[in-house]
Amino acid sequence: KSTAGWAIWNILLDFTGGSLSIIQLIGDSFAQDGSWTGVVGNPAKLGLGLISICFDVVFIVQHYVLYRKQPLNMHIQPTRNVDDSGIGTMRSDHDTPLLAGIQSLL
Repeated sequence: KSTAGWAIWNILLDFTGGSLSIIQLIGDSFAQDGSWTGVVGNPAKLGLGLISICFDVVFIVQHYVLYRKQPLNMHIQPTRNVDDSGIGTMRSDHDTPLLAGIQSLL
C-alpha cells in the first residue's frame, strides 16, 4: 500500500480547478442578484465541481495521510541463489536471460 511513483500534481490541479469553479459560481451569483439562486440554479457546474473536489480529497488523503511513509526499499533487489550443481539463478531480474545458467553445463 503505497502511492510511490504516482504523480499527485494532476490531482492538486484538479482540486484547484474545482475550487475555483465553485468560487466563480458563488461570485457570479452574488454579483448578479446577491442571493444563492445563481449557485443552485446551475446544478451541473455545482455538481461537477463538488464531485471533482470529493474525489480529489480522497486521493490527497491517501497520498499525504494514509500512505505518506514510504518504505526505504521499494524495489525488489535481485538475489542470487546457487543450487547443488553450482548454477546460479537470478530471481526478480528481468535483464537476465531465462537460460543464462545453461552455458556452464555445456
